Amino acid sequence: MFCPMCHTPHIGLVIRDGTYFFRTYHGSEHDPNCLYSFDPVSSNTFQEYILREENQNELHVKLQRFVYRLLNRENIDLHNLLLHVQNNRCTNYNINHANIRNRRDIRRIPTKSITAPFNNDDLNSYMLFYGKVDVLYSIKENGTNTFHNIYFYKRNRSELLCSLSFSQNVAVHLEGNYNLIPNEKKSNIGVAFYSEMIRNGQFLNARLTHSKLFFMDSQ
Repeated sequence: MFCPMCHTPHIGLVIRDGTYFFRTYHGSEHDPNCLYSFDPVSSNTFQEYILREENQNELHVKLQRFVYRLLNRENIDLHNLLLHVQNNRCTNYNINHANIRNRRDIRRIPTKSITAPFNNDDLNSYMLFYGKVDVLYSIKENGTNTFHNIYFYKRNRSELLCSLSFSQNVAVHLEGNYNLIPNEKKSNIGVAFYSEMIRNGQFLNARLTHSKLFFMDSQ
């Protein structure tokens, strides 16, 4: 098997704790123009970029395109996930094929499938998380506090993968945009969001700070 984008490096199927995932063979290089040949943007630089209000419409479009590709709805160019970085700051400079060929100041948005095993490198770092999953929206009251969460499960299974928590203000937009109904599970959903994943014991949770940093759709 080979990289699905550049078809160059060898990809191996790995089994860990009963879960299957793909990994590039050690020393096997991607094509120079392949998305995965670019170094990822650092977590601090990416965090600063996604939390800038003026960037959130464009970031939302990137999520939408990524989910459409995940659902095999459109053949979206994965260079949608490249960013121009100068002086440790992501710019709004448009990426074109000349930039990609020159490879100057180009970094990729780090991505992580929530359906694959997590390791320490996937935690406490801002990245784009994604997956085809079952989702369950939950609202819980604890005294004067209200907690909003989306729980992500393996498709057609009760195995909890992780959760996404957010404030009431964010919940208002997500409920309207995605018809979220408390305690109603939605099956086979493509999701993508920008955040950092935190581990609490065996439990994984991310915090959503703005509704535009999340996108969800179904086939």
